[in-house]
Amino acid sequence: MKKQIFTKVAFFLLVLLSAIRSGFAYEQSEIIGYWAMQPLNNGIANVANFDDQGSATLYSFECDFKKHTFTVGEKEQNQYKLNGDTIQLFDGEEPLFNLKIITLTDKKMSLQQSFNSSSSLTFEYVRVKELKPLCPVD
Repeated sequence: MKKQIFTKVAFFLLVLLSAIRSGFAYEQSEIIGYWAMQPLNNGIANVANFDDQGSATLYSFECDFKKHTFTVGEKEQNQYKLNGDTIQLFDGEEPLFNLKIITLTDKKMSLQQSFNSSSSLTFEYVRVKELKPLCPVD
């Protein structure tokens, strides 16, 4: 009987903590660093870098899955603000778009970009130590 009560209480606390974290305001320190995007089917495999001064830099890469190489594209720099569970990107004072943090751990981050009430994309990122895409290379 005591074991069943303990199990129910432990489960309740786990659910409660998960619910609290899902609406939790993330700290800027949690996103600082390089984040490499899992390559999309079309080869896009960008790397984002967030710094502690509110600057976000997107490095574009494109994987060539057949040749096991990648090409380097342009670099785009913007400002960002972390607002609860949303990363707001700006070009100067002009808002560009919002990225909702779906999940965030020390090693992984899922971001969702909504385009309207029925359309959105989710991007999966892995924390990396250096500027390098996740393209398969030889």
